[in-house]
Amino acid sequence: MRERLRQELGDTVAARADGRIAMLTQLRLFGMAFNPITLYYVHDRDGRLRALLGEVTNTPWGERRVYACEVDPARHSHAAHFTKALHVSPFNPMDMTYRWRFNAPGRYLYMHMEAHRAGVRHFDATLTLEGQPATRAALLGILVRHPLMSLKTVAAIHWQALRLWLKRTPVHDHPGGGRCARKPPDAGAATEESRP
Repeated sequence: MRERLRQELGDTVAARADGRIAMLTQLRLFGMAFNPITLYYVHDRDGRLRALLGEVTNTPWGERRVYACEVDPARHSHAAHFTKALHVSPFNPMDMTYRWRFNAPGRYLYMHMEAHRAGVRHFDATLTLEGQPATRAALLGILVRHPLMSLKTVAAIHWQALRLWLKRTPVHDHPGGGRCARKPPDAGAATEESRP
């Protein structure tokens, strides 16, 4: 991920983000993993958040795209937006932008994502988590409470897709016919939004 950080945001940002990298992802359970997005929180040596990388996977096509954002370590809340650079859902066209709002994770983690087209919000999702130590007991407790998390996620996505299809929501084919079209190298990179 350090090399990917350098590719997406450059040598200067990579030099500042020289500390711990924390990954937020869904665990593989019983041989099955499903991660539409994996987030990488990149810190400096003083433990301050310096960058966020979101690795998006479009499972049916097996493609991946990283969206990267440098953040101001003096702030706790952050915002960024990106031009969509990977076909993910057949119900969302490519001419969209993503807007992310997120915090520097501590006891709580917050991530809000939206997809916009021509100024209209078409999708939004929010994730809020409370941290706890990853002890054996805690991990076993999660496994007992949520034994089929990946399967549940896949089922929920397909259920929503069926509902959209039954509503006759327009379907957008993969622009590369299954192959990832070439994009400009900065298509997935962004800097933090400025705020008044």
